[in-house]
Amino acid sequence: MSTTPKLISIATINQVRSRLPATQLHPLGPRRDLVADQARVVPADAVTDESLHKHQIPSYRVVRRFAIANVCCFFAAELGDLQMTNLPDGMVFTELTAPMLDDLCADYPDHFSDEHRKLLASERIRGFAVFYDQSLASFLWLAIENVPGEINHDGHPATQMPLYLPDAVGYVFNVFVKPEYRGRRLYGAMIAQLANCLGSEGFTGLMLTTEGSNYRALSSVRRMGFRMVGRSMLFGIGGFTLAKYPGQPMLGGI
Repeated sequence: MSTTPKLISIATINQVRSRLPATQLHPLGPRRDLVADQARVVPADAVTDESLHKHQIPSYRVVRRFAIANVCCFFAAELGDLQMTNLPDGMVFTELTAPMLDDLCADYPDHFSDEHRKLLASERIRGFAVFYDQSLASFLWLAIENVPGEINHDGHPATQMPLYLPDAVGYVFNVFVKPEYRGRRLYGAMIAQLANCLGSEGFTGLMLTTEGSNYRALSSVRRMGFRMVGRSMLFGIGGFTLAKYPGQPMLGGI
C-alpha cells in the first residue's frame, strides 16, 4: 500500500457537490468515534500525532470556521494485528437484529432512527452494540464491499467520499461510546470483539477513517493496532477548491 497521496484537481466535481443541500447528507450524520466526530487524515507514519497536533491542527481549525476544510486519516489493520482488549466486566457485545434495533429506536431516539432500520436491511451494512445491565453503552456500524460517500463525510456534502474495499475488509464507521462509559477503552474492546466475530467469517482486515484534529482518536486507533495508510485533504473557499486524495489501488494507492 502506498502512503503517498496524489494531487488531483476536483474543482468541477466539487462545484457539483457544493450544490447539494445539507438534507442530502446521510441521516447517520458525520463520522463519529468515541469522543468526537470522525473525518479523514494523515498519510505517512513519519508524521506523528504530536507533530500534527502542535503544528498543523491550530491553523486547520481556524480555516474550518470560514471555509470547507477536511483532513482525514485512513487507518487499516489485519485482524491478527489488532490489540485484544477485553470488555469490562458485566458488558456484552452483540450484533444488532431488526427487533433489537426497533427497541433502540424507541429507547434512544437521539442515536437510532428509521434510517438505521433501512441500513440494517442492507446486506452490506451491519450494526453492533455493547450493553451493560441491559442498557446501551456503545455501538458501531460496519460496511462491506463498496462504501457510499453518504456514510463517509464530516457533515458537509462536499466532503463525501466513497470507498472501494477489498472483499475481505470491513469499514468501521459511526462509532459512539456514551459519555458515562468513556475512559474505559471500550472503543478498543468493541474493535477486538468485532475482529473475533469477523475472523470466523473469513474477513482479514478492518479499515476506518479519523478526523485530522481528533488527537485522542488518532492515538486510540494506533494503540488498537491500526496503522495509517493514507491521507486526504479538501480545502474550498468561494470558487476555489484544492483536493488531495490517496491514489486508487490500480494506481498503486490504498
